[in-house]
Amino acid sequence: GPIESEAALQWWVAVDDCVRDGDGVPEYLVGSHRNTSQPSEDFFAHSSVMQEYTTRSKFKVEPGDLIAWHPRTVHRLRSPPEGRPRRALGGTCALGGARYTPQGRCSAMSDMAGHSLEAGDLLRAP
Repeated sequence: GPIESEAALQWWVAVDDCVRDGDGVPEYLVGSHRNTSQPSEDFFAHSSVMQEYTTRSKFKVEPGDLIAWHPRTVHRLRSPPEGRPRRALGGTCALGGARYTPQGRCSAMSDMAGHSLEAGDLLRAP
């Protein structure tokens, strides 16, 4: 989004049961939030990061379970088997002290609302 990754927290909440096999749950490359080989503004993981961090998380979640992670953590959503629903809610929270940092590219989608913020302005509640 329009903030630096160090000023954010991402989250995901299960609405449907994903306990049986963990399908439909986010999967993470453990420790990948510490990578320094990839610029923080890159949306898709570079192959070097994929090779350096090979341990994948495996969660089995029930409705209402919350998973939170650092925005630089490489992750993907594993699709549930066909015919099985996997509803969830997810998003990104700005931490205290976050500043508006327009970045363009993929981040532009989260910066579509009208506002008068200038680059570097402190984000505040309405």
